[in-house]
Amino acid sequence: MLKKHLNPIIAVASFIIAITGIINNAFFPTHDFAVMRYKDLANPFYLDWIFSGSSLRYNGLNYVNAIVDGILLLGAIAFVASGYKRTRLIRFVFSIIFLSNALIFVNLILLFIFKSYFTIWLQDIFTHLLYYLLDVFWIVVALKVLNHLKSQKALQQEVVNDGEHPQSYYVKAAIGYRILHPLVDMLVTIAVFSEILGRFVDYGSGALFRFMTQTPESWAQKNITLVIIALRILYYIICESVLGSSPAKFLTKTRVIDYDGNKPSVKKVIIRTLCRLIPFEGFSFFANDGWHDKISETTVVKEE
Repeated sequence: MLKKHLNPIIAVASFIIAITGIINNAFFPTHDFAVMRYKDLANPFYLDWIFSGSSLRYNGLNYVNAIVDGILLLGAIAFVASGYKRTRLIRFVFSIIFLSNALIFVNLILLFIFKSYFTIWLQDIFTHLLYYLLDVFWIVVALKVLNHLKSQKALQQEVVNDGEHPQSYYVKAAIGYRILHPLVDMLVTIAVFSEILGRFVDYGSGALFRFMTQTPESWAQKNITLVIIALRILYYIICESVLGSSPAKFLTKTRVIDYDGNKPSVKKVIIRTLCRLIPFEGFSFFANDGWHDKISETTVVKEE
């Protein structure tokens, strides 16, 4: 019975999340840190844009969150207006909700690595536990929504007449989509991982500030490229092994599958992700499938 009415429930929930999120993140600024923490509790995701040192999260407002909330609102409108058929924007946002909250495990690891963060965490343990419980709640909700909407989407197939035995093949994603995917995923990666990057790098302390205060660079600051590569690897492994798509692929209605038409195994996703590090690999898909497709025996196909 619940599954029958799940589409209207998803639509209503999307409207509520989007509208309350826009109000919470784009209006009513505050300088009270206690109020900011309560405002954060109402957010199903934690995004920022501090990669270049220009954070869009201040005074209790979060304009990156507000932008994603706006996308969700448009997605909810399209979802209802199409009779629950247009799902790409809703799936895009709920994949971000899943990713943002799944990083709870990365944050927990960092808490134990950096003792200063763990000490701060212990000072208000009950509030932090509440945050983690909410994270788990949003992970479950996002997975339920994404799995339900995925079950309504079949993969496109084309039939090729080869003599007396017609063959059906899955329709591969167009090259234009393959070019768009890493660009969109890079933007999502920055937004989702900005908070974690902030634990490694103090964006407010430039070279001049460190020289004047005699503050040494951390290992992460000296090797920021390696840190970003590691986070990108984590991003793709989580997305494609758990969801079968990255946020960019949800946006273009495409999906990663193995040669049997199934969601690829974790092993294949890891191989696929590591192959992205091969120099000039990004240009390889112009010759048909990319190297990270061929080597991992996976491909990206279109949904109906």
